[in-house]
Amino acid sequence: MRRLFHQVSCWFALSPPDRTLFLQAFLLLPLTAWSLEIGGLRQTQRWLNWLTAHCSKTANDPAQLHHIARIVNLAAQSSPWGNCLKRSLVLWVLLRYRGVETTLQIGVRRQQQLFLAHAWIEFENLVLNDHPDVAHQFSPFTQLVPRTE
Repeated sequence: MRRLFHQVSCWFALSPPDRTLFLQAFLLLPLTAWSLEIGGLRQTQRWLNWLTAHCSKTANDPAQLHHIARIVNLAAQSSPWGNCLKRSLVLWVLLRYRGVETTLQIGVRRQQQLFLAHAWIEFENLVLNDHPDVAHQFSPFTQLVPRTE
């Protein structure tokens, strides 16, 4: 009950444009999860790339990009589909829709006997949806930019 109250109060604290962004992210999360389950990462990236194929470039203000990432993270926290890969893909597509080119990073690390992987979004080497030092905690094994084929 507390969590629901907290989520409702967070919703009302958002501005109308942020509520729209929250809803977009909240709706894209299960679609992205479904696409990953059915087609895998590469096919999901192609689909998301197709959704934003004709978007124009806009100004790339890092403060605004971090704000959008914060709203996407808020939506991901309210969703059962909000893991790091899904929220990063949703942020990627919402920024691409605004004409902002970003990079999906996937990094790995070993912790005791576990192999851990993590995903985040970078804009010009600036981490948007995670801690700034995430690349030091996880070694990025490649930069994943969707193919446009």
